Order: sequence, then structure tokens, then C-alpha cells
Amino acid sequence: MELIMKKRSRYISFSTRSLLLLFVLIPFIVAGKPMAEYQVKAAFLQKFADFVEWPADVVFNGSGPVRIGVFGSDPFGDLLPSDISEEDAGGVSYKVERISSSEREFSRFHILFVAETDPDLVVDLLEKIRGKPVLTVGEGESFISQGGMIAFMLENNRVRFLVNLKSAMRANLKISSKLLNLARFVTR
Repeated sequence: MELIMKKRSRYISFSTRSLLLLFVLIPFIVAGKPMAEYQVKAAFLQKFADFVEWPADVVFNGSGPVRIGVFGSDPFGDLLPSDISEEDAGGVSYKVERISSSEREFSRFHILFVAETDPDLVVDLLEKIRGKPVLTVGEGESFISQGGMIAFMLENNRVRFLVNLKSAMRANLKISSKLLNLARFVTR
């Protein structure tokens, strides 16, 4: 019986990964374009909202718009337009804003991508929004150790991500087990 459960668990995990991978890849396959690193990261940023549950008092009911902030030097350019309609995003609209270090109110965002590489600035930013229901996404393992929630990394030329579940729980965000199963590593 235990062997059957392990096989079933592996099948479910594979199915979950395949499903999320399809959600991310289909727009690019249909368009016939090769996928660059930041195309994949932009697609993930949009899909993360589908796998995170925000507290009831957050003005976001799953129908949008999902507010994404890009803090620091914007690596996405046109890959992440300012407005993404429901038709283009599969049922949820997105509002993307590029923000600078002079920004004071980060809690108006649902997702905050931190492109800044200055560790002191990143730590200061994460401290300002600690405990607020904002999904913080950055790059590299150091982002997780600084208190960020999701960090992209490249592994064998593939975009992978790490998850800091403790930081997410502190912000009252519930990350779906489907997303956690796709993570390269989860800090609990």
C-alpha cells in the first residue's frame, strides 16, 4: 500500500508540475518565440497570483486587477506591460508599476518584484513590508535569506524558484501546495 501511495504521490507531483508548466509555456509556444530568461520570469510573476491566497481584508478577490510592483532596475521592459487585460492573461487582469526607492507605500501591491541588488536596500525594503500581505519576489538565494518569499534562480539554463514559507506565513499569505511542489527548495 505504501508503494502505491508513493507512486501516486509522484504522479500527482508530476501532474501538478506539468499543469503549471503548460500554463507558463503555452503563450510562448503558440507565438512560436524562443523563451528568454525574463520571458519565463514574467510569465511566472503573472501565474503566482493563481497559487497564493491573500487575507480576506485585502482588496483582491481573485478577479483582478492584480497589482504588481517592479522595484529597482526593470529587467522586464516590454515583457511585462503596464496593463495586462483579462483576455491576454487568461481571466485576471494585471496592473504593473515600475517603482523607485522613493516609494513609501509598498503594501498597495499584491506582488512586489525586487530587482535591486544592493543588499542593504533590499533588507530595508523587506523590513518596511514585513508582515504585510505582499508577495515578495526577487532573484538568488540571498533574497530568501534576507526575508523574501520567492526567489528565482537559474539552474542548467532553466528558471527555477525557491520559496521562504515562513516569510509568506508571517504576511498571512497561503501558498498553494501545487506551487510549493514546483519549488526547487522550500524554507519552512
